[in-house]
Amino acid sequence: MARVMACPLVCAGALALMCLAWRMPGSFCVGSARVTGAPAQPLAAGEAAVSAAARDTDRGSDTGMADASVLCIGVAVLAAAAGARKRVVMRSQGQGGRFNFGQPFMPQLKKTKKRALYRLKKNYGTNAALAVPRRYPLYDILEELDETTPVYTVVEEPEEPMLPVEGVPITKRYPWAGGLGKLPKAKIEMEAPGAEERLEPYFGSIVGSNLPPTGRRQRYVYRQGWPNYNHPPWVNKPLIGQEVRVPGDMPWSKDRTPKMWQLKKTRQREIIAEKIAQKRARQAERKAARLARKAAKLERKKAAAAEAEAKAE
Repeated sequence: MARVMACPLVCAGALALMCLAWRMPGSFCVGSARVTGAPAQPLAAGEAAVSAAARDTDRGSDTGMADASVLCIGVAVLAAAAGARKRVVMRSQGQGGRFNFGQPFMPQLKKTKKRALYRLKKNYGTNAALAVPRRYPLYDILEELDETTPVYTVVEEPEEPMLPVEGVPITKRYPWAGGLGKLPKAKIEMEAPGAEERLEPYFGSIVGSNLPPTGRRQRYVYRQGWPNYNHPPWVNKPLIGQEVRVPGDMPWSKDRTPKMWQLKKTRQREIIAEKIAQKRARQAERKAARLARKAAKLERKKAAAAEAEAKAE
């Protein structure tokens, strides 16, 4: 680092010396002596001619000095740029250089990064440069497990997907899972409809309960593992009419199930129509059950009357 900064310092010193040697305003030269701010003295005709020739010679020397100063300035600028460029290119463990991005001026490296970037470069062809890291058999086993072992296995899958029931307690959210009455009371309260502590389901839709980070405020923090539809644009893209509107100031939360006002008009009408159909179906089921109970009651009455007649006979 000292060798790198030596060249710009030397050029800066030379530039300072050249600037000190620059001719000051209001001065003139007679022969080889320079006088600054001295009053002018009357000269004879021969002395005037000699003084004029001297001034012409001094003017030529000043022009050459100015050209040399400009050249020195250019050399100093180039040397400083080369020194800064060489300073940014750090020495790494491998055979190539490693750059330190994000530092506008004079990188300040500390601890581990400083040791990694300032370590000496290995000589090409030596044992240290050609040494290969040790390969343990455990690495091969882990790679095989990653390629062969799935994250989860589907044991049985119904013909139609069984979706959870939204807007109900957790004990009634999954009707196919049986009774969930053994859940702790704290868990039931946490998963209550409208609770702020409600967790995100493991499986869900990107336009439903598993909504990815959307909006300005939610994108301030980079969150990995969420599907996006940028590359290519036709994958993981919501269908037309199923988009979810997320305001820019809406914060990130675990439960991101879209509210009714976040959906499109067509989606709102579909949900309302579905709710009306479900309500009518429940009403029809209750009515059918009520009629079945009445019919069973009449059958029991008829059976009791027939049994009483039989006993009377």
